[in-house]
Amino acid sequence: MKETISTSTLGKVTVAIIILIIITGFMIKLPRSFRNYDKELHTLFYFYVSFGFNLIYAKNRGFYFLLGVFGLIAFGVGIELAQEASNQFFRKKIHGNFDIKDIQYNLLGIGLYSTIFIAHYIYNKVNINTLIPKL
Repeated sequence: MKETISTSTLGKVTVAIIILIIITGFMIKLPRSFRNYDKELHTLFYFYVSFGFNLIYAKNRGFYFLLGVFGLIAFGVGIELAQEASNQFFRKKIHGNFDIKDIQYNLLGIGLYSTIFIAHYIYNKVNINTLIPKL
């Protein structure tokens, strides 16, 4: 009898691998050419991850999107704490130190996409014909 891996299990393994790659990417030093754009990269990353989460999981459902937002905030703070902990554990600087500015730029990326999400959500919930007076 041939055993197959379920789609659900394959999806979970894929997500776990992607998360490990992302965490590893946050823990290593940036190439020299990107070091002057660290904050902008934080904003772009969190903007696109918010978009991707909505596209794949939340599917324009407000409650699930809100869960994703809080998860991304926790992830961003966790990464910053992990960077500081790894520096203390290995007794040398691997990536960077805890930086509140990184968290602020993470929030900026999440906030920018959330603004688009909220505008789109409201637009789809409000019937545009009721807002325009008939002449």
